[in-house]
Amino acid sequence: MKPKFALLLLFFFFLLIFASPLWGEEDHESKLEQLNFQAWKAYQEGRYKEGVSFAKDAYQYTRKHLGDTHPDTIASLNNLALLYNAQGRYGEAEQLYTKALQIREKVLGKENPSTITSMNNLAMLYKYQGRYGEAEQLYTKALQLHEKVLGKEHPNTIDTGLNYIGLLVNKGSIKAAFRLLKKMEGRLLSRSFLELYSTSTERIRRLYLKRISKFQDMVFTFALDHPSKEHNRYAADVVLRWKQVYAEESAFQHHLMLRQ
Repeated sequence: MKPKFALLLLFFFFLLIFASPLWGEEDHESKLEQLNFQAWKAYQEGRYKEGVSFAKDAYQYTRKHLGDTHPDTIASLNNLALLYNAQGRYGEAEQLYTKALQIREKVLGKENPSTITSMNNLAMLYKYQGRYGEAEQLYTKALQLHEKVLGKEHPNTIDTGLNYIGLLVNKGSIKAAFRLLKKMEGRLLSRSFLELYSTSTERIRRLYLKRISKFQDMVFTFALDHPSKEHNRYAADVVLRWKQVYAEESAFQHHLMLRQ
């Protein structure tokens, strides 16, 4: 065998040895992304049975290649629980949500944002089941932890607060729900000025805008389902306040465009 050919063959041999794990890792990521995309698409379109099949495949795939405690494995477990929940299979969803929460508490700690998200998910499931006492304990804890870890004005904190308001309404605690609703608006308004005069990432901005929409829907539903002078006046005030916020934002953006 000629020396040059032997060296070339040896080079390709080592290339195969060292490159194959990288290629395998890329293949794993690609397959996992495809499975999660198909599961999420099926969920969005209401094809829950198909979604469960894709989510199961994603969960088993991550368990096999990444292990039970890897963040991607827990995310796949959470997606499967979400689809079970959508199907009304609450017992199976509860087992998975509880497992995800326990693993995240052990691996990431109780104050990690992902752990708090798992807590919020389990609380929401309890609310669907009418287990209001258990749900309220988790929502209260999740809201306190979100305020501590992410801050009172973070979109995730506000979202947990809005979920908690929905629970209070369901259990008939109308006065407490109304007080918390007004508190959430104060945080949203404060955040609106941060968004108006700062350069937040587009992802955070979209999350924030989604919370505003959710808050306003809750205010109007609240006034319709629990009519009173105070509730109706508050709904009218919300329309005027947020109309002014949107006007200020438009004016600010116009001003920036003129300066470019």
